[in-house]
Amino acid sequence: EIANTGGTAVNLAGWRLNAGNPGQDYVFPSYDLQPGATIRVYTNQVHPESGGFTFASSKPIWNNDGDHGYLFNASGAQVSDYRY
Repeated sequence: EIANTGGTAVNLAGWRLNAGNPGQDYVFPSYDLQPGATIRVYTNQVHPESGGFTFASSKPIWNNDGDHGYLFNASGAQVSDYRY
């Protein structure tokens, strides 16, 4: 889940979510993430109610027993990471 905790909308065009391994990247299309809003990026499902984002992968992306995600802005700078 990715949340905009700021006070202004953020356009995610070109932002990249990496699921911890080379090649496990999702690059966002143009999408305005509103302040206080959250989205999710699924392995191989589309859920419009949470943004409609998917890696469209037939192989697992997120490990059920723990993983690490990295979020990079459109300039390539890491802006967040989350380990579970």
